[in-house]
Amino acid sequence: MLTSGSDERVVWNDTLRGLRIVSARTDGTDRRVIYERTSQDAYNLVLSPDESMVAFAPFDRRGPATRLMVVPTTGGQARNLFPRRSGAIGLGPIGWSRDGRRLIFQSFVEEPAKPQVEARLFSIRVSDRHLRRGRPVNGRALGVASGDVAVTRRGIVTKDGNTIRLFPTLGPGSKSRVIARNAYDMRTSGDGRWIFYTRAVGRHQSLQQVRATGGTSTTVVRWRLDGLDKPYAFAPDTTGARLLVVGEERTAQPVTRYTRVLETSTGDSADLPLRVRGIIAAW
Repeated sequence: MLTSGSDERVVWNDTLRGLRIVSARTDGTDRRVIYERTSQDAYNLVLSPDESMVAFAPFDRRGPATRLMVVPTTGGQARNLFPRRSGAIGLGPIGWSRDGRRLIFQSFVEEPAKPQVEARLFSIRVSDRHLRRGRPVNGRALGVASGDVAVTRRGIVTKDGNTIRLFPTLGPGSKSRVIARNAYDMRTSGDGRWIFYTRAVGRHQSLQQVRATGGTSTTVVRWRLDGLDKPYAFAPDTTGARLLVVGEERTAQPVTRYTRVLETSTGDSADLPLRVRGIIAAW
């Protein structure tokens, strides 16, 4: 388990209205506001492999501008990587390449020969904003999509509608492989080896774990949709051995929020002194 004074950092949106990205150590110290815009919101926060940078896609409630921002996790200049004439509209799941040089993401794009916009994978180089368009994906839920893209030795793992697929290449022509079906929120471990996702069955919802290369999913934790103890955000650590879990306990009034570390192999958990308010976090 984590101990007080750990150098590991958590990054999260600290408000439920607007965008106020905060970074702090897991014991609650060295708290810093690294990005703040009252007119913006975001669904995704993704740490770089060396944990020095965080990427996110803020959307402005006052206009259609598409942005892909990167900012140091300890604070500094925020950069918008997105070219103005990209043709892309809105961003969905985001992930870093294994060397931290590129970001892979989903976005809608206008195709002149088609009657409606199409969801595709894209890759952009962080150093010079070189953008590369990739293969189409099923973007039915892209407008409210949260989660990650995992870049592995065998390809790119991302949501394709409510299915998680492994695409061997960014471009078309290669056959994809199904990793999991009926999947909702998807997050990946920092090393890209493990996928975590939520699945609802009847009155219950569960957090599932599966290798990014495929295999059998296992249940990490399960809860009732109308239960008194309900997590609403989770973020794996670098190896996938632990999860940062944010949730609410409704057993007493007023409702109390918690931030916990959960061991994925045993199910053991421990509360952290850190209090995460928002619904997205990266660890």
